Amino acid sequence: MASGSFRSLVASKRRHLRQVPVSKLSIAALAHVNARISELSQQLQALDGDQAGETKSSAGDKFETSREMMQQQRDQLQAQLAVAKEHRLKIELAQRATTSQSIGLGSEVLLADGRRYLIATGVGKVPLPEGGSFWVISAESPLGRALIGKVAGAGLAVSGRTVEIVKVV
Repeated sequence: MASGSFRSLVASKRRHLRQVPVSKLSIAALAHVNARISELSQQLQALDGDQAGETKSSAGDKFETSREMMQQQRDQLQAQLAVAKEHRLKIELAQRATTSQSIGLGSEVLLADGRRYLIATGVGKVPLPEGGSFWVISAESPLGRALIGKVAGAGLAVSGRTVEIVKVV
């Protein structure tokens, strides 16, 4: 394949990706996760500042205990940050997923009881800027597995009752 035709193929794919419509729910989910990433990053920076300001005192054991506790807190924050970044990546991938009539990765689902879901990753409940909220769930979750492949108008057994799937976007 000639270099020029490869470049045009890549450019064509990039244009196609830019044309994929991004939903209001995925934008809100991404904003929610980005806010969490920012919060965790700020906490890590503050902890780094605290740790740098910590000076060794005459009570050596107290100093070492304090440093160890800070390191444990740092490790926890870094693990939470890694999870949040993974959530962000999965939401971005879901935004690029092709849409169809059946529920899959990136689908927005509205149930007859008013609950809304975005199939992407297990973030949980996300508030909407204009009020209300929706759930970002993983396709591997029990509810996600029950939804995958279904279409609008189908019934879904939830908590011992059947709820109709009203809309799939």
